[in-house]
Amino acid sequence: MVVFVGLGEELLFRGLVQRDMMNLLGWKWGLLGASLLFMVMHLTWRSIAELGFTLLAGLLFGYLYYRTRSLTVPIVAHGMGNVILVAVMPYLL
Repeated sequence: MVVFVGLGEELLFRGLVQRDMMNLLGWKWGLLGASLLFMVMHLTWRSIAELGFTLLAGLLFGYLYYRTRSLTVPIVAHGMGNVILVAVMPYLL
């Protein structure tokens, strides 16, 4: 989850999409645009609540990238979030 999903999605959405959108539109609109695209990519979840969660997660990961100027922090945060959602939460609920 950390290596493949966290790394892959963050390289795409923060490393390419958000970076280019921030250069074109400014940091706020670039962050929002990349986060909306991140949410759209997760439309297969078919739940408004889950999509809202994904949008908020995209905003968080994008803000971490914006503030640190590094992909390391959002990659680790994304990977840890996925591990918690997939490997921990099902056993707690």
